[in-house]
Amino acid sequence: MSKLADFESIASENGIPLPDLLRNLLIAGATEYGADWSSTWRERCLNNPPALISCHDFEWIDATASLREIKDWLNPDAQGGKKFLPFAKSGAGDIYCLMPLVGSDGEQFIGVAYIWHDDDRHRIRNRSFTDFVCSSFLESFADLESSFPSQEALQSIKADVEQVTRFMSTEHRNYLRGFLQFPLLERAVQDGPRSQPHKIWSLISGEQLEIELKKFPPPGLPLSIVSRDDLFAEPVPGLNWRDYANNSSNPKNAYAAMESYRKEKGVSWAEAKAAVEQYITDPERNNWQSHAKNPKNKLAAIQIYQKEHQVNFAEAKKVIDQYIENVKNNT
Repeated sequence: MSKLADFESIASENGIPLPDLLRNLLIAGATEYGADWSSTWRERCLNNPPALISCHDFEWIDATASLREIKDWLNPDAQGGKKFLPFAKSGAGDIYCLMPLVGSDGEQFIGVAYIWHDDDRHRIRNRSFTDFVCSSFLESFADLESSFPSQEALQSIKADVEQVTRFMSTEHRNYLRGFLQFPLLERAVQDGPRSQPHKIWSLISGEQLEIELKKFPPPGLPLSIVSRDDLFAEPVPGLNWRDYANNSSNPKNAYAAMESYRKEKGVSWAEAKAAVEQYITDPERNNWQSHAKNPKNKLAAIQIYQKEHQVNFAEAKKVIDQYIENVKNNT
């Protein structure tokens, strides 16, 4: 499947439509680094860069990585109904996600959230993917943070902006490309009142950045996330998904049971959730012991044991027959 098809599949499954701009970048292959990135990165950054390569601490992820983040913790069951579609990450592993949102006025939109992997400073960064792209470029205009010399850094950001804005509206295209006509200047900046000033190359000043960012204000909505660590019970040697499910009054155990079931059976998250919830509601339903106690269900008991323990029919039958005999002798 193509990268677009992979992401569209995840988007459809999670009820999060892909923004047109992101879809067009996927179609153009602009979110791909390629297997030869380690040997071609310099040439590509200067002439045909992956989209947003000039933006600070940003790296595209593929659909497999996106799905893994969803299954592991950024799914509605783990996050109180909130939905996410991860599309990029920081160097430290923090996640950029599409997220369906409802504003204070009732308006529905697909915003961009930034989720920390080891902190609680999560935030809804932008009202739209287009706003995210614009604000990210503006931040880069104010600091051409790059391993390139200043003129090559300028060449790279120009190539980046020109490529990405091909897929944007005329208004946004002209707006962002207009900054590329500004002179590249070396400016002294100070990160904090006690920090030492240092120099950066930029197209706009910090003061102008603040003014421009006000054109793309964040929605101002709170964002709480259940961390990975809070989702899982501490692993206990020898416990399987049933052991966790039998103590499901603890939400961490219920989630651990679903995750354990998913990994053990190789099924989707939805299938694992359904199976564990069914077991919690009626633990005897798929229990081979309970089936073995009813002569009419002996075959079902054999099949369940066979599947659980990955043994052949004869081995499973032998265990079930012995269990039935032991039950008879003890009654």
